[in-house]
Amino acid sequence: MRRVTPFDARGYYYYYGSGATDPMRRGSLVGGFNPLSLSPSGFWLPEPQYLFEEEDGTGTITATEAVGYVTDQSGNGSHLVQATAGARPTYQTSGGLHWLQSATNDFMAVARTRAQPWERVSAWRILTLAAATVFAGGNAANNFGALYIDAGGTEIRMFAAAELTGHAAPAQDVDFVVTERWNGASSRIAVDNGSYVTGDPGAGTSGALTLFSNGDGATQFIIARCYGIFERDGATLTDAQIGQLRSYFAARQGRVL
Repeated sequence: MRRVTPFDARGYYYYYGSGATDPMRRGSLVGGFNPLSLSPSGFWLPEPQYLFEEEDGTGTITATEAVGYVTDQSGNGSHLVQATAGARPTYQTSGGLHWLQSATNDFMAVARTRAQPWERVSAWRILTLAAATVFAGGNAANNFGALYIDAGGTEIRMFAAAELTGHAAPAQDVDFVVTERWNGASSRIAVDNGSYVTGDPGAGTSGALTLFSNGDGATQFIIARCYGIFERDGATLTDAQIGQLRSYFAARQGRVL
């Protein structure tokens, strides 16, 4: 049997049991569900306790201000970083909700590897719907693992040497959750609880995550909110687990899925 102690000054609480303590951040919980229970390969949330002003992980975020470092809660050390002060997204909050918001040329990035199969569930709002803009880019060499708006400005697509096409782009100024499965010809993408569009975006391995921009971090910037990102590789998620993650991220947007 495990028991929970109150939060400490750093925003942790502790489970005690089996002779060990396991610190978990309170901001990871919504409705009793913690995405860490699904063993993410990477997990990023825009809440002050996970954000820092400087790229070295220093400088406490206390209000709306530029963010240079986002902690990866998965334990794998894939922290998102932006060393250039003028290219940092801002932390925003309203009504108990939290997000990172990009402007003209803001982005953050981390080198990390995602070999197929891997999955990503993430939460967004497009503030300016524009063609050829990128939610999550891949590595600079080939941009494998990119989630983006196509050149016509009408579809949301995936790319890992080819394109998975056919899913209508979400509307501007509307919150949504995206579910991606990267698994060759069995790949798929869905928005909220809508139907999947399936196809083959290629079998390439993603070597980086570039938030709000192309894999080179210098082009195809999207102006958007990001409410959080969950990634896991090595195995596919069950429908029940995907449902938990969708509900979790929608709640972080103030919605119910």
